[in-house]
Amino acid sequence: MLYYMKDKIVFEVIYEDGHYTATASGNNYAIITDGENFEVLKKNIQEAVELHLQGENGLPSKSLSDISLIASFEIPTAA
Repeated sequence: MLYYMKDKIVFEVIYEDGHYTATASGNNYAIITDGENFEVLKKNIQEAVELHLQGENGLPSKSLSDISLIASFEIPTAA
């Protein structure tokens, strides 16, 4: 059986003023997207990655199934 490592795109998620923003940079990826809630943000991240992966001819250079999408976010604590 052959195993391979998936590429990883790590998004840093921030929540400000009632809105989520996700930013990924590094490993040849520079992607930013947003959403009014986490479910919308998740969909927008997937869509942004698919668009980013499209080659110059409009065809995908990689499949989304070859990529691991990781989102990290800070959970605010009471002061």
